[in-house]
Amino acid sequence: MNGEPVKVFDAANGIEAELLRAALVAADVDATIDTTPSPLDGLTAMGQGVPVFVGADDVDRAIEIIDEAMTEHDDGDAGDEE
Repeated sequence: MNGEPVKVFDAANGIEAELLRAALVAADVDATIDTTPSPLDGLTAMGQGVPVFVGADDVDRAIEIIDEAMTEHDDGDAGDEE
């Protein structure tokens, strides 16, 4: 990882976190997710997400990649509404 690990996103769940991690790695950004179980697991009202981390040197690029990935995901959902 390039620099100290920095949390750049809280994914809604493990699947979303893994998809974002894969997108970052595909763009040559070393990323990791925190899959450590929490005592709050199952309490979605608490707003707990799955953190995605990158090195401090890659934060700006990672945020751009995540924003793009989330926008593409949202655009894909919008076409399904009738």
